[in-house]
Amino acid sequence: MTAPVALWLSASSRVALAAGRGVDERARWLAGIAPLEGAPPSDEWRAYARREDERWALTDARVRAMRAWSARELGAVLPSSYSLFYPFAGPDALHALALLGGARRAVLVGLEPVGGLPEPERLARGTFARLGDAMADLHRLTFFRTREMSAAFRREEGVLPVLVATLARMGGRITRVSVTSAPGQGALVDWATPDGEARTLEYHARDLSNEGLRGAPALVAALRALGPHAALVKAAMYLLAEPRFSELRALILDHA
Repeated sequence: MTAPVALWLSASSRVALAAGRGVDERARWLAGIAPLEGAPPSDEWRAYARREDERWALTDARVRAMRAWSARELGAVLPSSYSLFYPFAGPDALHALALLGGARRAVLVGLEPVGGLPEPERLARGTFARLGDAMADLHRLTFFRTREMSAAFRREEGVLPVLVATLARMGGRITRVSVTSAPGQGALVDWATPDGEARTLEYHARDLSNEGLRGAPALVAALRALGPHAALVKAAMYLLAEPRFSELRALILDHA
């Protein structure tokens, strides 16, 4: 297995938001799977949970088809142990896992803020309505739209609730969630597959244009050192043809 690659400036910059059994329970709550023990579910949460159940029931066939295609077409190509780099991802953990779920470490990069995990006792009104709206395009269109994401994630929640909720809906068990001490830069989610295999998902709020990469040398160095890894570029693939993304294009072609 590839040695873990920290895309953080230092271990001391990480701040643990939650760990242990409680973080998985909170992820399942944010996913609309189960209410939190000791916290009666609100009408807003119940409506959100019903809507997410319906969405994921419809999405299940598509996820199974993607997993079957990946096993058939990519299984013989990918190393036995590999990582994943998914630029322009936003919080799209769904397709990262459906297409390249064997990755021990998945690195997603987008422009949206990291945010945090909502505290049940300080939950803002409309949190679950916004979370449902944020997920709607992913289910309906299979990608997030930048303009709509900017509105959906403008509040302090950021993309972190979407990431942990998606992992929970896809059968993952969350064991730890950390963010960097510099607000809005990165999050690290440790989780386990239904078979008990350890996985890590990273999200970085970064501009991947040439100018943005020049301002993030630690991120570039870490991506170069990822070891055997696959790169997934989906809805934003057209950006790599533009001159302002030439350094990212070279990074992918040279190292993925």
